[in-house]
Amino acid sequence: MWLESPSIHQAPLVAALARGWGGEVVVVAERDVSERRRQLGWERADFSPARLVVAPTRRQRASILAAGDCARTVHVFSGLHAYPETYWTLRRAAATCARVGIYAERPANDHSAKGLARRARYRLQALRWRRRLDFVLATGSTGVEWYRARGFREESLFHFGYFTEPRDGVDGLDEGVLHSGGAAELLFVGQLIPRKGLDLLLRALGPLGTRSWRLNVVGRGPQEEEYRALAAELGLGERVRWLGALPNAQVQPLMAGADMLVLPSRFDGWGAVTNEALMAGTPVVVSDACGASDLVRRDDAGRVVAAGSVESLSAGLAGMLGKGRVDAGRRREVREWARGAISPEAAAEYLAEILSGGEGRGARPRPPWHPPARSGPGA
Repeated sequence: MWLESPSIHQAPLVAALARGWGGEVVVVAERDVSERRRQLGWERADFSPARLVVAPTRRQRASILAAGDCARTVHVFSGLHAYPETYWTLRRAAATCARVGIYAERPANDHSAKGLARRARYRLQALRWRRRLDFVLATGSTGVEWYRARGFREESLFHFGYFTEPRDGVDGLDEGVLHSGGAAELLFVGQLIPRKGLDLLLRALGPLGTRSWRLNVVGRGPQEEEYRALAAELGLGERVRWLGALPNAQVQPLMAGADMLVLPSRFDGWGAVTNEALMAGTPVVVSDACGASDLVRRDDAGRVVAAGSVESLSAGLAGMLGKGRVDAGRRREVREWARGAISPEAAAEYLAEILSGGEGRGARPRPPWHPPARSGPGA
């Protein structure tokens, strides 16, 4: 697997794949974790038992490509042309007999001049690569729709995403954190920037003033003062707690005790906090511009709302609040479903089916988080 950097977002999946693949799994990162990310608390992710190679030369890349039996080798590349050394390697891998595919998010699909140029560029890439790529692991339904619209082959497109490990100690929080009375606990975790849509959430909560709720905001960003002023203007000041940036160890109890996580992004390639919430048993309200909205296919998992629409977000919140507080039983059901459907192990098994090309299987691999297709009368 050829990546831009050894990312914490991909390590759980790759490690799970390596444990069950039956052959060597090698991860090649174009560069190490950046200093900016290190300052944010990131560390080089652990991919073991996969072998990690960081910042190899082109000679070393060529050596890795030449190793092993070409007919039994599969190459997965992060993105199509975003990272120069990774793209250099993709072009050379494509000249071999190995299976080749990409793991990619949908770019921002705006209608600016830059957005129009981006769509044109991807159409040209589709013309070049559509016959050679054996698979496109597109993040969420939004990603599949994007690559389909650009002209990539339908049979090569697979719903995919990012997959997080369940957090230690979350199970034991059920009785200690949850209770049936009191105000519903809403949680927002993310940067305080326009793309993440906290302003939309505040405006959507305005009409719900008669409901019993409290919002915890975790994160910082350049719009913080603007959003604080907006909350005060809407009369929400006392019901919104501004917690700032918190280490993950402090976020997890908040997430495990919330009645819903809200991710109202105007655009998000994925949105891993959605996984983290569901793995903790917490339902989510997520916009349809987030790749992770693909995970919300059960009523008890939450609601998908229209991106950028205050009205749709307000209706989604009202629907969830109308269900009452999330008790231990509801939380356990969501958590058990998530651990069977969106865990790194479940995703790795699905990925292995894709990478093998369906050998020995007639049916196309189905994402484990998608409900089985209905059959028979009325399907």
